[in-house]
Amino acid sequence: MNNKSQRLLNDVIQYKDKMWALVYSILKDYHLSEDVVQEVSFFIVNNPEKYDESRPFLPWALGIARFKAFEAVRKSEKQAALLEDDILEKIQNDLIEFERDEDTRISALQNCLTEVSDENRRILIMKYVEKLSAQSIAEKIDRTPTATFSLLQRLRTSLATCINRKVKVTGLVND
Repeated sequence: MNNKSQRLLNDVIQYKDKMWALVYSILKDYHLSEDVVQEVSFFIVNNPEKYDESRPFLPWALGIARFKAFEAVRKSEKQAALLEDDILEKIQNDLIEFERDEDTRISALQNCLTEVSDENRRILIMKYVEKLSAQSIAEKIDRTPTATFSLLQRLRTSLATCINRKVKVTGLVND
């Protein structure tokens, strides 16, 4: 597999759920949607020359997914209740916009984590990276489980507030 195909495979893996959501909104059939997304993935990885790397991956992949879903409708013996083009366009645009918002929020989280003390960052790592319970964390930091749970709650609230503030500054959130 060449480098471009490998990058496309990584993108397919990253955006598979979004492609599936669009395909399912057209087909309304779980298993057929899975088959179509698999077909889309195969097409993308095996046709790297069709992707223009100067353009974003997700809109291109969603276009292929939409085409393959309509192709599946034509091939299937079922009559699909097709959505209007403008509704499908809205779904596709919302999936793309959601991805942009998600990237912005992740960036904001990374920035907000720099404002957290080393001790609290260590506690967050125990909770969200090491997947320890509040009870286990309490034992490690020599606090009561109730105090640890309260600390985790305050940290989550503080991070959420920081993220929302930073996202709002970028103009992506409307009041």
